[in-house]
Amino acid sequence: MPVLDAAVPIVLGQLQLAGPWTFAALGAAGGFSGARLWRVAAADGELCLKAWPEHIDRGWLQRVHGWMSVAQSRGLPFVPRVWQNRAGESCIAHAGRVWDLVEWLPGKSEQRPSTQQLESACTALARLHLVWEQCEPGCEVPESVRRRLHIANEWQAIVQRGWQPDWGACPLPAAPPLQRIWTRLPALLPRIPELLMPWTKQRITVFPCLCDVWNEHVLFAAEAVAGIIDYGSMRIDTPAADLARLLGSYENDAESLWRVGVTAYRRTRELSQDEEWLARVLDETGIVLSAASWLDWLIRKPRPFDDCHAVAKRTQALAKRMESRRTRRP
Repeated sequence: MPVLDAAVPIVLGQLQLAGPWTFAALGAAGGFSGARLWRVAAADGELCLKAWPEHIDRGWLQRVHGWMSVAQSRGLPFVPRVWQNRAGESCIAHAGRVWDLVEWLPGKSEQRPSTQQLESACTALARLHLVWEQCEPGCEVPESVRRRLHIANEWQAIVQRGWQPDWGACPLPAAPPLQRIWTRLPALLPRIPELLMPWTKQRITVFPCLCDVWNEHVLFAAEAVAGIIDYGSMRIDTPAADLARLLGSYENDAESLWRVGVTAYRRTRELSQDEEWLARVLDETGIVLSAASWLDWLIRKPRPFDDCHAVAKRTQALAKRMESRRTRRP
């Protein structure tokens, strides 16, 4: 976006980043939120400048920065440092967007991590949770449960009204996996309330969680976690939501992955049997509803996406998981 590219020097000036510096546009960097990123090289090191999606509220982002800074202060090096200007501002509004600047973390993501990498990822997540459970703790029906039930009810109503996808309106690379998703979706939707309703009768520990910690957001240097990036979905929720999102995003054998990951997590932070079961429930229901969301975004209420091949890859992965996964109580 040329307008945003032209805004970068102004934003870096308002954030008071000392020069000289250079920057390179990364576009959406493989994401689908509408954010734009730039890699910045400066005297203070390499940084990532982000123009957040237009709907992002500055107050919310400042709250997220607070949680990140707490984790940084507790010695978690895989959490990026948040840049502040001399006025103590960690984000600014310009050109219709909210912007921030954070440390650029090294490393490479993995779709099929080694056992040691998987253990490192789950240990890092548990360390984050140990810190954040001291921040705004609560006990309630988790947001991840409430959201899934709401979306499931909406989609059941859509199916019952007889809606059918217009495949001619679907971007071509994504059409085949979406057709596979649609074939299975109506039969899977009734299962979601069955799995989730029991959790509406319980009050579960909640605190700040990442809520979108998937394989692309965990960076490894050899076997160790070098970075956890993108805190843009943070909210108060159950830690089971993070565990579900992380373990559900890897392509390893499902049962061995859960066994290794949960065991590693428990070495650092307590996780009850109920929380593990909730994580599995959130994983299964999340697969189905994420797939349904792509039907929304590509056919029912189309959104523009920069990379149709990345969209096809994501929908292909969801279709594959819908066809293969079943939830079993640990």
